[in-house]
Amino acid sequence: MGRPFASLEKAIDILSLFDSEHRGLSAHEISKMLSIPLSTTYKYLDLFLRKGFLSKDTYTREFFLGLSIFKMGNLAAERISIVDIALPYMHSLSVKSGETVTLTVWKAQGL
Repeated sequence: MGRPFASLEKAIDILSLFDSEHRGLSAHEISKMLSIPLSTTYKYLDLFLRKGFLSKDTYTREFFLGLSIFKMGNLAAERISIVDIALPYMHSLSVKSGETVTLTVWKAQGL
């Protein structure tokens, strides 16, 4: 019997390939990076395109994260504060240096 949720894992693996170094990827690159058949890759990519999770540059034939991912990212960002992100680093810095660490955020007026 196959792994439960193997298909979902593959889908997440595809989306996880996109990062600051790989903003756009071709189907061939995705297939090669994940060692999955090209025909299977195209099935996932077609679904992602239809659901707005990816978009495609028709000239370069590369895929990019789509509007649905952007919307979800904005929702996630609303729930995360800068303090939540910075606090573990601030604590580590304080322990290593033996000093008090302060987080300051500059806000420009009129923007």
